[in-house]
Amino acid sequence: MTEEEPAWVQRKGFAALAEMELEMFSEIAENTSAWNVNSPAHLRYLDRLCWVWENQLKVLRYLRRQTMLDIYHQGFSKAEAGKFINLKRTRAHELIEQASEERLQRQTPF
Repeated sequence: MTEEEPAWVQRKGFAALAEMELEMFSEIAENTSAWNVNSPAHLRYLDRLCWVWENQLKVLRYLRRQTMLDIYHQGFSKAEAGKFINLKRTRAHELIEQASEERLQRQTPF
């Protein structure tokens, strides 16, 4: 096995997870728990999953804002950058301003 294979496997797994139907996601979350679904341990397991996914969502939102800012700096207007992901003009302006502030302050989601 080469060093490139693990990264490839991770990308493929991430792509599969990102496109997964919600029903399948729910089933997998329930079935990967080693605990009885009616136990407090299962609740802690689900709470931990929520915490992990909420932190990952913060990273994704940060990346989206920074990408919108990059697109804006390429010459598109703020509204045009928002149209690529179906945002209204006002919301696109807010996100790009937030990204600008994050970049100035060198903030990261980590």
